[in-house]
Amino acid sequence: MERLSAIFKLLNIDFIHDRPAISPIRAKVDKVHRKLHQLCHVLDEEPQVSYDRNPHGLRISESNELLDGLKKLFVQSDADEQVRLMTITSKEWG
Repeated sequence: MERLSAIFKLLNIDFIHDRPAISPIRAKVDKVHRKLHQLCHVLDEEPQVSYDRNPHGLRISESNELLDGLKKLFVQSDADEQVRLMTITSKEWG
C-alpha cells in the first residue's frame, strides 16, 4: 500500500486508502500504466495523441482477455474468416 501510494503521489493520482476496495485501486494502477506508457512516447519522440487511449474505460485485464479471445478465434478460423478478423486488428499485427 505504501509503494502504491508513493507512485500515485508522483503522478498526481488520489490514493484510495480503503484496503478492501481492490477494484478502484486496480483502476488507479491501470491509470498509472497508461500515464507511464504516454511518457514512453515522449522518449520515442512519437507525436502526442489528442485522444483517450482507453475511451471505453477497460481495465488492462479486460483488454488482455479480449485480445486473447480474438487470437484464439483467429487460430480456430478458416482463411476467409482470418482475413475478416484481421480487418479489426492493429495494422502493426501484419
